[in-house]
Amino acid sequence: MTNRRQANELLETLIEKGVSHQQILEWVMNNYLTGEDAFNALQLLDMEMFDHHYDNYDDVFYEHEDDVELDDGE
Repeated sequence: MTNRRQANELLETLIEKGVSHQQILEWVMNNYLTGEDAFNALQLLDMEMFDHHYDNYDDVFYEHEDDVELDDGE
C-alpha cells in the first residue's frame, strides 16, 4: 500500500472520529508546512477551484492542464 493511500485511510479515520476538515488543515498548515508552503498550496487550490489567477504567482512548473496526482511509488 502506498503512503498516499495510507494517508487517505488515516484521513478518513480521523474524520470518522469527529475531527473536522478545518482542524486537519489547520494542523497540517501550522505543524508541518512552512508559511510559504501553506500559502502556495492554498493559492494553488484557489486557482484550481475558482480559476483565479494571481499576478504575483510565477511558478513555471505549474500547468493546470497537466495536473497529475503524484505517488511515492510504494
